[in-house]
Amino acid sequence: TVKLASLELSAVEAAVAAAVSSGAQGFEAIALVTGAGIVVSSDSAIAAELQVPLILADLDGNAVE
Repeated sequence: TVKLASLELSAVEAAVAAAVSSGAQGFEAIALVTGAGIVVSSDSAIAAELQVPLILADLDGNAVE
């Protein structure tokens, strides 16, 4: 997560922005590893817009349903 006074991005937002700026033509999925166990709505919205699954895993790498 990027948190500045004038900018705040989730890890998913930063990763998608970096991929797009590097020339990525498409995505197969978004994988998010977090200890929080939840997905913020903006990350879900990105996955929906890209029409890809968002796979959530805990810090041990186990998929969270």
